[in-house]
Amino acid sequence: GGPLSMRGYGSGRLSPMSLQDGRWVPTGGNGLVEGSVEVRQAFTPALGGAFFLDVGNVSDVVDAEGHATPWVKVLDPTLLQLALGVGLRLRTPLGPARFDVAMRLPTDWSTAVPWNQRFPPVPGSSNHREPIAAIHLSLGEAF
Repeated sequence: GGPLSMRGYGSGRLSPMSLQDGRWVPTGGNGLVEGSVEVRQAFTPALGGAFFLDVGNVSDVVDAEGHATPWVKVLDPTLLQLALGVGLRLRTPLGPARFDVAMRLPTDWSTAVPWNQRFPPVPGSSNHREPIAAIHLSLGEAF
């Protein structure tokens, strides 16, 4: 996750997590899948906008029982995380400056489920949930 990949998450936060010294720390995984679709529109010669959909997943190294997880599990479409967002692009002499806001999409639309639990936890067995939205400011295009 982060400004160059899954923009619905903070940097390095689309990852299996572990609780260490009271903080959630990304532990990484053994498989990664990610993709983006982005539509860009120029408003002026120096200013433009973007609308995007990001998708991604990181497979856990071990499952909840401690067994090795095959890396191909990352390809399971039911485990994919989705984020929808908008952004502004400003041409500068150093390259485009980007300001992106992305919101993760819920996977459970049932009204019986509390709103904050409709969004999937990060990949892995920790059941940790990241914030629903992320804001990124960066130089250069995402891809």
